[in-house]
Amino acid sequence: MQKHINTFLDQVVGREIICKSSYFVGRTFYRLYSNKGFIVAEFSIAGRKTSPPTIALYRSKQIDRWVSGFFGISIDESHEHVVNWFDGIHGVKKPEDFRKYIYTRLI
Repeated sequence: MQKHINTFLDQVVGREIICKSSYFVGRTFYRLYSNKGFIVAEFSIAGRKTSPPTIALYRSKQIDRWVSGFFGISIDESHEHVVNWFDGIHGVKKPEDFRKYIYTRLI
């Protein structure tokens, strides 16, 4: 099923990702946009003086719902497939991978 979901997401959402930042209530927030204009994820980075920054990641519930409805699976299963699709394309497995990925896509 992952193969079919990957094809669906490639065609509907798009494979290329850019990152845009915005400032709101004293914090910087980021959005990952696909080349077809969909928000794939949103996140913020909390900096700490004594340890590496942490990332608060918010998934795209819209994409999870589409996959869930189209393939007749639960939202949680759908989200797992979306995460696997994203990881398969962009190789983001660990938080430090995600931080590096974000900074290479920021415009």
